[in-house]
Amino acid sequence: MKKDKYSIIEPFLKKEKKLKELSSEHDIPYSTLKRWIKAYKEFGTKGLSKKIRSDKDSFRKADDETMEYILKEHKKNPNINITTLYKNYLTAFKNKNITKLSYNTIYRMATNLDPFSQKYVNKNLTNIKKPNDIYRISTEKLHIKNLNINQGIATIVIIYDVYDDSILNYKIYTGEVKEEHYLILIRETIIKNKIGDYLVKPKNIFIDDFKMGNKEKFFTILKELDININGNLDKNKEITKFVRFLEKDIINIFKGEPLTINYLNYNLEKYICNSVLKNIPEGNKLFDCNKLDFLLESADRKVQNYGIRFKNNLYSDEVLKGYIGEIVTLRYNLFDLNVLKIYQNDKYLFSVYLTDALI
Repeated sequence: MKKDKYSIIEPFLKKEKKLKELSSEHDIPYSTLKRWIKAYKEFGTKGLSKKIRSDKDSFRKADDETMEYILKEHKKNPNINITTLYKNYLTAFKNKNITKLSYNTIYRMATNLDPFSQKYVNKNLTNIKKPNDIYRISTEKLHIKNLNINQGIATIVIIYDVYDDSILNYKIYTGEVKEEHYLILIRETIIKNKIGDYLVKPKNIFIDDFKMGNKEKFFTILKELDININGNLDKNKEITKFVRFLEKDIINIFKGEPLTINYLNYNLEKYICNSVLKNIPEGNKLFDCNKLDFLLESADRKVQNYGIRFKNNLYSDEVLKGYIGEIVTLRYNLFDLNVLKIYQNDKYLFSVYLTDALI
């Protein structure tokens, strides 16, 4: 098998044929050939051996054709259950010369499409046997009379471990909480709650009262981070009770003192979050911190002589001079533009910092 794979991609490596030609010639998905080439460049011929693949039975095995089929089936019948979907998939792909996906992989793909998620989420929540496996995010209105905005009304977002309801992180916002707010909070939570030398990530994150907008972005997160994000849960009544108690305690603690959002976010940390170290379930370790950048927003820009101009800000640095005229990908926190993380061909290069705010 190892020799066969190399012989297939060899013409591309020698620049004799294009990848699309090889895909058509051998009836192998384009995405599969790209994986083989990447594995060969990183590990040599050993990289083409099945036994060292880290993405076995994972979302990475889903080729473009399979994804297209899942989307079409869901569009035809939004209420189809996953068992029926999987049987239909096996029948449709029976004679195709590609690796068949497992039921678990199809399930993980499908649960990113409404209305699959609502039907299966509650079942998952009752089968938790270890910490750091499933996180849940709840959003509640926070009513504080002495808060200096919006007539004393803010929004608090709380992320907690479903295993023992321990609160891992929170954020108080003044306006509507959007998709990008959740993703930034997830990223900050994983970085904040590392154990020893390891970043620990959950396998699933459920967001109460949430409907995905950019499904493609969530598919990318699942593919790159192996974190499955679902929405459309009912609100957690226990979190609602907690927030009502929190409101009373804030009044008692600050006794009418004028408050700002930044002040609350800074001073409530010890009150809200549980600083308890937990055991790491096997498979939940995340070694590459840069992978969390898939939770950030992204945009492509051409590097100019003066650096990079982005959202009326100027970023200049000596390291950018080596990339003048080239297209790079910026990954950034929409709510903190002081730093841009620079990528090219999905590889992290360096970070650049705000030089000047342009008008």
